[in-house]
Amino acid sequence: MRRRTLTREEKALWAHIQRSVAPFPGRRLEPAPADPQPQRAAERVLSPSAHAVPSPSPPVFSPPPLVAMDRRALRKVKSGRRDIDGVLDLHGMTQSAAHDALNRFLHRKQREGASLVVVITGKGAGGSAFDPDRERGVLRRMAPHWLRMPDLRPLVLGFEAAAAHHGGDGALYVRLRRARGAFEP
Repeated sequence: MRRRTLTREEKALWAHIQRSVAPFPGRRLEPAPADPQPQRAAERVLSPSAHAVPSPSPPVFSPPPLVAMDRRALRKVKSGRRDIDGVLDLHGMTQSAAHDALNRFLHRKQREGASLVVVITGKGAGGSAFDPDRERGVLRRMAPHWLRMPDLRPLVLGFEAAAAHHGGDGALYVRLRRARGAFEP
């Protein structure tokens, strides 16, 4: 295998590094090559690297967009004329446990072919007299954020606030995308 030669810039950098170090005691430093002359602007423009075609950058993956549920479909769900394929209750979980449970639940439901699930976050307990600074409804606030994150976006088609009989402000209807390669019999 043939070794490549150093460019002017690399030689200049190496010379600079050699000048900045001291040799071990009893050894002498080899003289550095003469400083290369700075390139003129015309040489830089006409150099072969200036005419090189830039390599195409890899395509940037953007998660699929979330789609709002149309009014007719939302009315069917809220009135009970559309079946719910699963319910996940996150009450009493920590943020990390709730996020993990949501991730596993949505993956499992998508594999099963579900298209609509309810995620109950709860409204959240308010601050108590002992701890008035405690945040209210952390899971309620975080669930929409998690559903928008790149790890769940390929699964989630959209989500909406649930009707009162499905949990109201403390729950979300989550619509799932079809699993790739899934077919209907």
